[in-house]
Amino acid sequence: MTNTAKTLAAVLIAAMAAVAGAGAAIAHGDSEADGPRAETAGLFVGGKNRGHGARGGMMREIMSQIDADDSRSISQAEVDDFRAAKVRGADASGDGNLSLDEFEALFAEMNRGRMVDVFQHLDDDGDGLITAKEMDDRFGGIVARMDRDGDGELSLEDRRGRGRGHGHDH
Repeated sequence: MTNTAKTLAAVLIAAMAAVAGAGAAIAHGDSEADGPRAETAGLFVGGKNRGHGARGGMMREIMSQIDADDSRSISQAEVDDFRAAKVRGADASGDGNLSLDEFEALFAEMNRGRMVDVFQHLDDDGDGLITAKEMDDRFGGIVARMDRDGDGELSLEDRRGRGRGHGHDH
């Protein structure tokens, strides 16, 4: 395997892991009994679990795509074949490398499921449209819910102590 191929394999695996981690981070959060849930990644707040589910769903989906023999585990050969097929499909120039534009298309393809999940979370009534009201319902008051230090603003300090509950009691 060439250095370029090894690098592309590493980048694709890292991107898949990052996507799976982002999915878990987005899905992570403590929720109040029937109140809104502030998602710490800031992509959406509240919503229903209509998609891949929390933690590991995206990684399971990707692994099932790589697992050519349905063994529920993946070999290096399966990773290499998956990577090679994805690169061939995205390599519009045919040079064996991925430009930023080519990688963007591949990344968007691999993240479409997560994007649909986020869209569905924002589309509260399931009508296929995200209305201004649905956005306001999700993001209205987000600063108050995520402001851990009580200063009325979000900053890096508010990320510290993640997982200890959302919002600040006033």
